Amino acid sequence: YAYLRREFQLEMTDYCVRYFLLIENAPPTTRVYVNDQHLADGGSIQALQIDITDYVSLGANKIHFRVDCNTDRSCRFHAVTLLQVACEEV
Repeated sequence: YAYLRREFQLEMTDYCVRYFLLIENAPPTTRVYVNDQHLADGGSIQALQIDITDYVSLGANKIHFRVDCNTDRSCRFHAVTLLQVACEEV
């Protein structure tokens, strides 16, 4: 397996927000974890958007990807982004 781990900080906002993890492209064997909670599996991921609001908190947070690279498929990620969206836009 290949692992990618990142930490990020969330600061208090003056308005209600929801947080989404947007993955433009990930290998089909990807497993996605936020703060040690398993949130999604690959399959045939081309683009994936996950609402992670209920799994994050103010301060330090972790994102963890696990990919089985022993397949014929690539282990490359493209454009992993954390989106902050105002609640009234959701």
